Amino acid sequence: MPTPRETVVAFLTQACCGTIVALHRMGGMEVMLYKEQLVVMLTRYFNSCWNSLLSGDDPYVVESFNMMKHDNPGCVMRYLFSVGTSVLPDEPPQEIARYSPEDTDDLEAARVTISETLQQLLAERIAVDPFQHSCEGLSLSAERTAWSEKGCPPQNFFEIS
Repeated sequence: MPTPRETVVAFLTQACCGTIVALHRMGGMEVMLYKEQLVVMLTRYFNSCWNSLLSGDDPYVVESFNMMKHDNPGCVMRYLFSVGTSVLPDEPPQEIARYSPEDTDDLEAARVTISETLQQLLAERIAVDPFQHSCEGLSLSAERTAWSEKGCPPQNFFEIS
């Protein structure tokens, strides 16, 4: 069974690499706005994860959060977002920039290379026990209860401004 640190590294590697590849497929390679575009997309992904965590409808998200072994989902989300945005590149990685968004075989090879690079960066930045602190906020159970009492509406954990 993976440690909380290994789970954080794997989850963020998947999230950040997926964001980079998705932006490339959309054609969003404007260098001046590249990092901003990635942050917006990662924000949307984490908002989706938040809703999946509340509803329990995405086994990968729920299992990943359970393996992180921290019962304050708000704290976990803020930590993941902070570390995730810190490793996003300022400009398109060369591994992907040279390929057409339609070139699926080469994009897959680029995705693997980018994933390995991100995994190494994240492993260097994440402490052995990333949640060795206390946080204020509701437990996952309390968050789900509050969400349920409101009628289970979609919620944005992070706001994009």
